[in-house]
Amino acid sequence: MMPSNGDKIAEETTATTADGVKPGDRQVASGDPGIACVRSYLLYGLSLPERALRSTTAVVGGALGGSMKLLLPQAFRSSRSYSIFVQKMLDFMVADVG
Repeated sequence: MMPSNGDKIAEETTATTADGVKPGDRQVASGDPGIACVRSYLLYGLSLPERALRSTTAVVGGALGGSMKLLLPQAFRSSRSYSIFVQKMLDFMVADVG
């Protein structure tokens, strides 16, 4: 029995190339990298302001912490109010935000 045209079309759509990709899938796959590449660059560009803010906060917090150790007297730095308010804020800026 000879295959009809419907069998021939079904055979062509299920045939794969040597690398295992169907001929119709190659067209879809070739269009995706451009969109994915643009999307990744866009997401990276949108994250730059946040990255700049976080790094600036970490640098400022580290500089303030270092200058506080040099400029403030030991008696003030060992007080409870300093450790509760100032030191906790500086630690938060450096560790959690930056």
